[in-house]
Amino acid sequence: HFQCMAVQLLSHEISDLCLGKPPLRPLPASSTVADALSLLRRSAGDPSLSVWSVTAAAGEISRCVGKISIVDILCSLCREDNLSQPSIALNSPISLLLNKSPNLVKQLETNSRVGRLKI
Repeated sequence: HFQCMAVQLLSHEISDLCLGKPPLRPLPASSTVADALSLLRRSAGDPSLSVWSVTAAAGEISRCVGKISIVDILCSLCREDNLSQPSIALNSPISLLLNKSPNLVKQLETNSRVGRLKI
C-alpha cells in the first residue's frame, strides 16, 4: 500500500500538489510584527504568511525566505522582554521571527518532479 502511494507521489509534478490550495499571502522581510498582524487579520482565515526578500534595485519580490504564523507572532509577543515593551516588540522586523535554518525553504519550478527533489 505504501509503495503504491510512493509511486503515485513520484509521478506528480509540484504544481499538481498545489492544486486547490490557496497561495500564502506575501509579506516583505522588512515588514514589522505589527504589519504581519494586520495582514493576518485582513486575510480570510489564513493562519500563515510567506515572508519574501525584496531586491532593492528592482523593487520586486524575489524569493521566499520563510513562513510566519500567528503562533510565531504570539509566542514572540509573550516573551518577558516583549511583554514589558510591547510597542518595541510590535515595531521589530518580522525577519527576527524567521527560523534561521538555510534549508527550510526550497525554491522549486512548478514542473519539477517530486522524485527528483534533493532535500
